[in-house]
Amino acid sequence: MIAATATAARASGAPSAVLIATDATHAGGAYEGYGIEIAAPLAELHDETLALIARAVQGPPPSGALLEGLIERARRPPAPVVLGCTDICGLLSPARAAALGVVESLGCLAERCAQALGAGAALAG
Repeated sequence: MIAATATAARASGAPSAVLIATDATHAGGAYEGYGIEIAAPLAELHDETLALIARAVQGPPPSGALLEGLIERARRPPAPVVLGCTDICGLLSPARAAALGVVESLGCLAERCAQALGAGAALAG
């Protein structure tokens, strides 16, 4: 999943990406060594990020609009925004995520699995 997500983020052509994820994901350096620099959202967004993730886990899930607001504040053009926490993937429609320049790790995993099974073209259509 990490390699597929990093590949998708690199496809934007930007040298870096903003990773919205848990503190453990950032501290663990899971995205290091994949050819794209990973940055955390600004420090003032830390508590909001963790609260959104906690709400996604514990329910009720946050709205796509709430996530979109966080994405807009975390964005550092031209870097894409990577949703590294699978609990917040799917809160945006695929079309909306693409329009916002968001890379969803869970979507990247699903696409890579479909490709491995020979069904990649079916998912893309």
